[in-house]
Amino acid sequence: MELTAATTLTALWAVSAYYFWQRDKLPKHQPAAPAASATDTARVLIAYASQSGQARELATEYARQLVAPPGNPASRIDLRCLSQLAPEDLAQYQQVFLHASTYGQGQAPDTAKAFCRALSAVADNHFKTGSMQFAVLALGDRAYPDFCAFGHWLHQQLLRLAGEPLADCIEVDRLDSGALRHWQGILEASFDCQLALAPKSFRYRLTDRRLLNPGSQNARLFWLQLEAVNDSGTTQHPQPGDLIDIHLTNGERRSYSLANAPAQYGPAQIELIVRQHYRDDRTPGYASHYLSERVDAGSQIKVSLRRGFDWSLIPAHCPLLLIGAGSGLAGVRAGLQARQQQPLSTNWLIFGERDPVYDRPCEAELMHYLELGVLSRCDRVWSQAAQKAPLRYVQDVLRSEATQLTAYLLQGGYIYVCGSADGLGAGVHDALLELLGESVVSTLQAQGRYVRDIY
Repeated sequence: MELTAATTLTALWAVSAYYFWQRDKLPKHQPAAPAASATDTARVLIAYASQSGQARELATEYARQLVAPPGNPASRIDLRCLSQLAPEDLAQYQQVFLHASTYGQGQAPDTAKAFCRALSAVADNHFKTGSMQFAVLALGDRAYPDFCAFGHWLHQQLLRLAGEPLADCIEVDRLDSGALRHWQGILEASFDCQLALAPKSFRYRLTDRRLLNPGSQNARLFWLQLEAVNDSGTTQHPQPGDLIDIHLTNGERRSYSLANAPAQYGPAQIELIVRQHYRDDRTPGYASHYLSERVDAGSQIKVSLRRGFDWSLIPAHCPLLLIGAGSGLAGVRAGLQARQQQPLSTNWLIFGERDPVYDRPCEAELMHYLELGVLSRCDRVWSQAAQKAPLRYVQDVLRSEATQLTAYLLQGGYIYVCGSADGLGAGVHDALLELLGESVVSTLQAQGRYVRDIY
């Protein structure tokens, strides 16, 4: 099903007009610049393109530490997301430090795509030679193809525009400390200072763990509860939408979305939903089996917390479409708990799993949300249908309910997607492009109203 061109243009106008009318009434969700704004006399830009929050966290912390006393040239620093910038803005700065995460198959994060399209269209040698120095920190994971591809693309584009590199593009594999020290050395040399950026980590104790799909022939899905150890010294209370980095015993780290909206008072408790993973050679994935089988109740786990999507930014009167599959129930569940604090909110869930008999994680909880009115609608689909019935996926619901989808968006609605990038993420994105068109989808991404927490 495809919407008419007139309908698509109407939707684009409506979502844009509504957003800009509401924007100044909402709390600011982008980190504020530590010092001068781009319209003042700032000479240094610290920018980031982030999908899961790692690049944003690093850029924010570097900017915070680099702010010098007033009157010092280093005090004139801007901190900006690439979604807040146009390529022409870069010419205002003497130095630009870019923190760029690679997402999907070597792609830019959603918030950076409009900037990238504009940057590609800028003519060669746009900057006056020597007028703008730059450096790029490329964040990625060597386990995925196209490692750090987006960071390298940004580096090459700025070279093409006659920017002067302060260093080669620096690759960071899963926040490798050696690569980060190299990057810090570049910043310290530019600002004549020293930085202290040891990652903050805390200790949590496993207090409970349950199997969510007993009897299923598919990979096992677990719910876990962790509680902060009293002497961990944590000053960062978990928020709904946050991500947690688990520090594994083999020295690696793995990221998970919080599966709950932690209480503001009392012990800091976090919940996770983890599916056991097997590699192509059928050997068990280290992180998923460590959490689901090897850690005993009461054992302590070293973790770091990162700010993710801020659920409080969605006004109660704006409808929300949550889309998830499998362990993506984690982010969906945190969002529902957050929205439960807004009694008048309208929330629609589309959730996919495999076996309709055994793969029904948190079924009673979801039905309870329907009874309470937290969920106004819940569509469940299964990809292993019984009795040779047609297989269904979440994107099939989107196509069959295009009218309802458009109605949500015309009311200023948000879309939140949580699950695997290759399956759920790609299928939903393709369906939205088909139903709404690239212009509307791009507008929603730029406005922060199409949020993808995918992995």
